[in-house]
Amino acid sequence: MFKIYHYLKLISYFMILTLLFNATINGVFGKLIELNDRNLDKIVKDDERWMIQFYTENCKLCSSFRENLEKLSEVPEKEYGTVIKFGLVNADENPHLSSRFMVTRNPHYFFIDKKNVHSFTINQTYDYVFEFLKYHRWKLYPKKESYTDPFSKVAYLYGYFNVVGYFLQKYIFVYIPAKVFYSIVIITLVSSMIYYAIRKHREFEKYMDEFESSVEEKYYNQCMKYGYDPLALIEEMDKQLKKKKEEKSKNSKKEITENDDNKKIQEMNEEETEEFKSIKGKYEKKND
Repeated sequence: MFKIYHYLKLISYFMILTLLFNATINGVFGKLIELNDRNLDKIVKDDERWMIQFYTENCKLCSSFRENLEKLSEVPEKEYGTVIKFGLVNADENPHLSSRFMVTRNPHYFFIDKKNVHSFTINQTYDYVFEFLKYHRWKLYPKKESYTDPFSKVAYLYGYFNVVGYFLQKYIFVYIPAKVFYSIVIITLVSSMIYYAIRKHREFEKYMDEFESSVEEKYYNQCMKYGYDPLALIEEMDKQLKKKKEEKSKNSKKEITENDDNKKIQEMNEEETEEFKSIKGKYEKKND
């Protein structure tokens, strides 16, 4: 009797350990599977059908329909005509999935039909959801495509933005208010941009000084090589530039005077034509 009791005890311990192990890996509560950011892509296969509920702990509608979901998960496959698995996702604790599926309310239901995701609203009654699954009414709702598809690469990357917000809200905003945190971030960004601009300006000025000094040094070396006085050359260049400026100014003045003369000539011609027209008109009247 003692041996039998000992064996039964070992078997019971083994069963408890296996149940706990499965619960920790898959998050199974009855036939409802708890999905999260880490295990959804591993658990949900390409050829499976899933009904998923996004919930929050403070949502009373979510918790009130939990019993009906458990009952629906225990319905035989013959009633649905296919194998349907049921999953739960805590929207607060899984920001990556919330962003991928674009969860806007709680509870929010999704049906995954071989990696084709359908979003829908339902009446939270057992009979309504049973008929919804039995007659495959999820096909009446449009499926998410392109970047809205939760299994696309774009949605997968977009999910990480919400992860950053979740991290800030849970670990940073508890100690620092959001306004103070964002003001600090903005001040640091602006100050870093100003510092970067000042540093680049100083580097540019340094480069220009070095460039000018190198040009001057090369110019002086070339002049000394061919026996020229660099200062005398610079004075001659200044004189030539002044002469060119004076010539340009004289030419511009001549053009201005010429334009004025042309305008006067045009005005005189216009006056003469008007006088000629008036005399011609008088002469014609006399002949008439």
